[in-house]
Amino acid sequence: MQIWHLITLAEFGGAQKLVYTLARNQATQGHQVTVVSSIRGELWDWIENYKGINTIKIPSLVREISPLKDLMTLSQLYQLFCRHRPEVVHCHSSKAGILGRLAARLAGVPVKVFTVHGWSFYAPENQLLRKFYVWLEKLAARWGDALIFVSEADSRAASAEGIASKINLTIHNGLPLRTKQDKRQSRRLLNLPEHRLIIGTVGRLSTVKNPLYVLEVLAVLAADTDFLFIWVGDGPMAEAALRKAEELGIGEHCRFVGYHEDPAPWLAAMDIFVLFSRFEGLPLVIIEAMQQGVPVVAHDVGGIGEMISNGINGFLVQPGDQAAAVTRLREISESPALATELGRQGRELALAKFSQEIMLEKYMAVYKDLLAGKEREN
Repeated sequence: MQIWHLITLAEFGGAQKLVYTLARNQATQGHQVTVVSSIRGELWDWIENYKGINTIKIPSLVREISPLKDLMTLSQLYQLFCRHRPEVVHCHSSKAGILGRLAARLAGVPVKVFTVHGWSFYAPENQLLRKFYVWLEKLAARWGDALIFVSEADSRAASAEGIASKINLTIHNGLPLRTKQDKRQSRRLLNLPEHRLIIGTVGRLSTVKNPLYVLEVLAVLAADTDFLFIWVGDGPMAEAALRKAEELGIGEHCRFVGYHEDPAPWLAAMDIFVLFSRFEGLPLVIIEAMQQGVPVVAHDVGGIGEMISNGINGFLVQPGDQAAAVTRLREISESPALATELGRQGRELALAKFSQEIMLEKYMAVYKDLLAGKEREN
C-alpha cells in the first residue's frame, strides 16, 4: 500500500510524533510511505534516523493563511498525487488537512483521511474568524473519506458544529511500552537536586501551551513552597518566558532546558507534571508522564479529561482557575503517599488504555476498509 502523510509543520509536537510513529511502523510492515511537511523541524531529524520513509519538503506550506502560498501548495500537492498515485493520503493539522484533502480529491486519490489533533476553531477569540474556520472544516470533511478524532471531546465538537465525513471515529493516541526509570538515577544523570521538589512540563514554548500562565501559577506556589520547575522544549515564547520568570521573582526556581528528543529521563525526574494548555487534542506527553509514574495536574481541555480522573491518577483544573491549580500542586507536594498512588494509577492506565499496538491496528483497519469499499464501488 502506498501511504502519504501530510502535516503542516515539522516542529516538535504530539501530532508530529504520531506522524512519525505511523510512518515508521507502516514502512516496517512493507508499505511505501512518504511524509510531506514544511522545510524545517524535528520531525525530519527523527525520520533521518530511520531508513525507508520518503520525504518531501514544501516551503510554501505554512500555518498562516496566505492565498499565494496556499495556492502554490495546493498545486504542488495535486501534481505530486497525480504523478505518484498514492492509495492513501492521511492528513494531520488543519492547513495540511484542508489543502491535502482537496488536492487528493482533485487527483483522484482513493482514500483520504484526516486526523484531528484539536480543532482549528478552538483557538480564535474572534467569532467571525471562528465561523470561517468551522465552514472550512465542514467543506474539507466532504472532500475526505474519514475523520479520525484523537479524543471524544474533538468528536463531540465536530458533531456540535455539523462536521462529518463518511466515516467518523475516535482512535486514542498510543505509545510503546516504556520501562519506568529510576527517579534518583535520572536526577543524577541530569544533574538535578536529589531531594528537592521538581515540577515540570514538556512541550513547545508557544501560546497554545500557555507558558506565562504556568509561571504565574508557580509564582503563587513559591510563596510557601520550595521547588524547581523544568520546562523541556523550545519555541517562539522562550525569551518571553525567561523574562516573565524574572519579573515574577521565580527565576531561580526555573530551568528552561530546551528540546530533548527523548523526554523520558526528564519526566522520570519530576515529582509533578503540569499541562495548562489553552486547548489540546489528546496529548502524548501526558501518556509519557504517566508511563513514568508521575502524577499530573492539567487543564480540563480537549481530551485530557479522558486521560485524567480527579484524585485517581492526577487532578483536572478549569482553565484560568489559578487558585485551584495552586491548591492541587500543594496537595500533591505535601503528601508523598498521595503522589505515589496517583503515579501508580497513572502508569497502570497508560499501559492498559493507550497502547501503540492497538492504535496502529485501528488506523490500518480504516485504510483497508475504505480501500475495499472503493474497490467494490468500481
